[in-house]
Amino acid sequence: MHRERTPAGTPNARGLPFQRPVRPSESSRWPQSSLPYALAAVALAAITFVATGDSRTLPLDPLTILARCEETRLPGGGQFTIAGLLAWAGSIAFGMLAFWERDAGTAGRSGRHRAGWHQVSVLAALVAGGCLLFWRLDRVPLEMTSDHAEKLLDAQFILDGHWPVFFPCNTGREAFQFYWIAALAPFTGLTYLTMKVGTALLGWLALPFTYLFARTLGGPVHGLLALGVLVTMRWHWQVSRVGLRFPFPPLFAAAIFYLLMRAVLHRRRNDFLLCGLALGVAQHTYTSLRLAPATVLACVGIALVRDLFRRDQAEARRIVINTVLLFFVTGLVSVPLARYAFDQPVAFFYRGASRIASDALTGPPPNLELTFLNNVKNAFLMFNVRGDTVWVNTIPEQPILDPVTGALFLAGAVCLVYAVLRRRRSEPLYVAAMLFCGLVPSILSLAYPGENPSTVRTGMAIPVVAYISAAPLAEGWALLRRYVPWRGAGAAGAVVALTLLGAMLSINYRQYFETYADQHTRNSQQSSLVAGEIREFLAAGGRKENVFLLPGSHWVDWRLVAIQAGDIKWRLIVQDVEAAVQRESRSEQGQRLFVVHPGDAYSLQTLERWFPAARRVTHKRIEGDEWFVTVTVPAGAAARRIGAGA
Repeated sequence: MHRERTPAGTPNARGLPFQRPVRPSESSRWPQSSLPYALAAVALAAITFVATGDSRTLPLDPLTILARCEETRLPGGGQFTIAGLLAWAGSIAFGMLAFWERDAGTAGRSGRHRAGWHQVSVLAALVAGGCLLFWRLDRVPLEMTSDHAEKLLDAQFILDGHWPVFFPCNTGREAFQFYWIAALAPFTGLTYLTMKVGTALLGWLALPFTYLFARTLGGPVHGLLALGVLVTMRWHWQVSRVGLRFPFPPLFAAAIFYLLMRAVLHRRRNDFLLCGLALGVAQHTYTSLRLAPATVLACVGIALVRDLFRRDQAEARRIVINTVLLFFVTGLVSVPLARYAFDQPVAFFYRGASRIASDALTGPPPNLELTFLNNVKNAFLMFNVRGDTVWVNTIPEQPILDPVTGALFLAGAVCLVYAVLRRRRSEPLYVAAMLFCGLVPSILSLAYPGENPSTVRTGMAIPVVAYISAAPLAEGWALLRRYVPWRGAGAAGAVVALTLLGAMLSINYRQYFETYADQHTRNSQQSSLVAGEIREFLAAGGRKENVFLLPGSHWVDWRLVAIQAGDIKWRLIVQDVEAAVQRESRSEQGQRLFVVHPGDAYSLQTLERWFPAARRVTHKRIEGDEWFVTVTVPAGAAARRIGAGA
């Protein structure tokens, strides 16, 4: 049967941007593996499963789990040990060696060196992307949220000598980011900026993988243009610079999709194994990536149907065998999480299940099919009509794409449809499957449809959207080169592409560094202002024992204040004003600082009666509203009377 044999990245009879790379001749029989390696991998995986277990159990009620987290960051569940880590690493290594094709050679590679201008352009785009991801990182976004406090406390827990497999606190979190923060802490300290530097680095790593993914499907020019789109994309900046786990989906989606497309198009077993490795690591990063295996199965299913339609039994057997090996490697990498899920199913599955069946896990809402279809509609409307409503993650209700990128995305969708209907290409089907699967984590918010669309839960779609948006530019450039009898046609196409990318950058820069930055600061707790006053008090000779933060309704998170004041373990919150004065009366009578909500009239009046010589200052938010009051008591001043109603 005739099969195209076009080197990757070159035009074929059916046109750009979708080409079919060369596939090597490979046996469709079960691989002649090294049986000792395979048995060693399974044995070490079993040891890992045992070594990472924990006999302690968590309560079934998620609220009780959260209450326990107030006492300890690890109320139950498995931990990594030296023996477990060695067994885990060994199982993965032996699993890869058991099926690795040592004589694969260079099959599937184009064998061509790209022109110097292309290499320079890719490097320039990567540098520009890094500059934008780190530009004014200390100022945008400016303020922390309570989620940041949770993450930093988890990282501190690791630095204190605990190595959890999974963190059940705060509704359950995979562990990768906390180890990443802990690894960076010796260089930058355990701060908000450390978190943002860490996630910006992860966001930058998504750039080269997106280029490789787009190049594998559409050729070098398409890869470069997709990279340019991603570099200018506000969506990518938002998930990468906020300091939370949000850049993991675009990073691992780009890596998985790149390796998956190499595996599906070239049918090289090593690509399947590497894809399985990336897929396994992704399970330790962010909840939405638990659906990444569904994307792999969808794309493999498309390829399998295509092979069966062509009656290519050898290719069909090959892809089935290699897919089994892919998930074998994924399973080896996921063993510690599998053990945790076995021991603590409620804690492990609660976060994802709660979006479908509500926080109380009472079951999906009525009219489930209608809710699902409505969520699908809203998820696709996020690109050009109405986006996320969460101010922390985006500009509320603004489309996630700027007008230029949004128009290119729609044109790219037309290119996909045209390539399927007229060119009979299968690659657009893979892209469509990856796009939809990338939106599913947001679509499945059936119990809380108001949370859909979600800027962060749809992160797996980011590299796919960049690819689709670059498609009309790549197609236009190819048509210019092919049909315009002018040596400068390619250069003219490059000028047009750069002009459009410049417009996208200009719009997104204003939206992110001005609009988003301003609204994020206005809506935040502005805990840095409170922490700044406390730092000034300490710098002037005050003692931490003499600082008291009084509680208030819908006010500042005291953990954020403690972190920004310089001590993540400092519990400066007190129950009420009486408890504060009783505590300070037992300490040395140095200068004391009380931080009070401006609406807490009782506490302010009480402090005024007890300490007539105290200095009271009202502090305002950045936008001018009253935010907190500091009451500074001189050294040696004793309370005239302590007790309720004084």
